[in-house]
Amino acid sequence: MSLRPDTSPLRTSEGAIVMDTAQKRLDQARKAHRRQYDRGYSLSERGFDSVAQDLLDAANASLREAELEYAQARGR
Repeated sequence: MSLRPDTSPLRTSEGAIVMDTAQKRLDQARKAHRRQYDRGYSLSERGFDSVAQDLLDAANASLREAELEYAQARGR
């Protein structure tokens, strides 16, 4: 059993991804996570390791919460 929730996109019978509220929220959370990850990496490269780690931990927790909400919205 995977520790990560199932966040595979919901697709139409033609294979297109359904862009509903749940998908948009997950996409926004992933975009925010990427920005925070990049910022944390930059801080780490400049020697601000503890600040960077705190930022990355918060970004990871936020993404995990969004993934769980998505999976719940999809009944997974």
